[in-house]
Order: sequence, then structure tokens, then C-alpha cells
Amino acid sequence: FPDYSIVDPELTYSLLPYQTAVSGMDALCQGIESFWSLNSTRESRRFSREAIRLVLQNIEKTVLNPDKQSRLSMCRGSHLAGKAINIAKTTAPHAFSYPLTRFFGIPHGHAVSLSIGQFYEHNCRIDVYNEGTDPGNGIISTMSELNKIMDVENFLEAKRKINSLMDRIDLSLNLPNTIDYDLEVSRVIENVNMERLVNHPVKIETSDLMKIFKS
Repeated sequence: FPDYSIVDPELTYSLLPYQTAVSGMDALCQGIESFWSLNSTRESRRFSREAIRLVLQNIEKTVLNPDKQSRLSMCRGSHLAGKAINIAKTTAPHAFSYPLTRFFGIPHGHAVSLSIGQFYEHNCRIDVYNEGTDPGNGIISTMSELNKIMDVENFLEAKRKINSLMDRIDLSLNLPNTIDYDLEVSRVIENVNMERLVNHPVKIETSDLMKIFKS
């Protein structure tokens, strides 16, 4: 680890809107995933909360009409998201993103954000639990608190908020239409990163991954 780090927003002034959107969404996903990660701690969640807040408040302006303050705020949010995942690590959306980048050339932050809403919903749907009981790691209370941080009432609002944000900053919500889903699904599932997947707080079956890919 460095003794000091210099986070200089001026080094981001030349970023194109798409690069800004992609890296900003990666920071948002890092904040969300580190909050619900099985490895999260009180310290990591403190970083996650502030990272999510800063990115949600500033990403749209920074992509569409950036100024010094929005760039600075995004740098702070990204830095805090990095501190959070250093402790808690990332989870299923990151695990799922790597084959999307590897096989289809989708930039990392875009690839992660394609599935974050789906996994958010998966964590909150009561039918993934045992007759509505908490699976033992506090995920129900975790997602309830995350909804408050996201300023939404439930997972449907959270998913809509993420998708709407991606639409406004011009990030496609779909994989390229050149992909043959039936042909590629096995290759994608086989290359999901298991090191990241095991950090996820709710069990994910192969059928869940297949459903998310095809959606």
C-alpha cells in the first residue's frame, strides 16, 4: 500500500463522456457490491455509503456537463469505492462481468452495470429465501438499509433508478445484438469468476446466471 495517494481530478478533465460514464458506473457498482458483500465490515460500509452518495449525486452531470466540482466529487467517490472493495471485495455483478468483457469486448464498468440491477433484485426477492426467513447473514436488513442509501422504497425502484441513470448517460442496457445467446450462454457461465461469486450474500444457481444473461 502507498503511504499517500494523490487523487487529482484534473487528470480526468480530458475523459470522453463514455469513458466517464463507464468508470463512474464501475465506482457505483463497487459501492453497492461492497455494501452487500459477505466480507463487508463497519468500516467498508462507511466508505460504501459515501461512495454511493457521491456517485449518484454527480455522475450524470460529470458525463453530460462536467465542471471542476463534479469531477472532484466523482474522484472522491471512486476513491472511497476503491477503499471499500479493498476490504469487502466485489460480488456477483463483477464476477459476471469478466466474460462479457473478455468475449464481447464490453468495457469493464459497462459490463458490470449491465447486471447490477438484476442481482439487486435477486438479493431482495423473497422467493430466494427459505419461506421468507433471512438466510442467516443479515441480507434482508442489509438490502433495506441499501434501499435507503439509494433513496428508493424497494428493489424495483432501485433497479429502475439504475437503468434510468444508465439510459440518461447513454450506456446501453443490452448486450450487442450480434450475440447469439443460446450459443454463448455456456461459455459465459463457465467463465464467471468464482472468487468474486462466493462473496455474494445470496446463493446463485447456474439457472440464475443463465436467466440474467438472457435478460
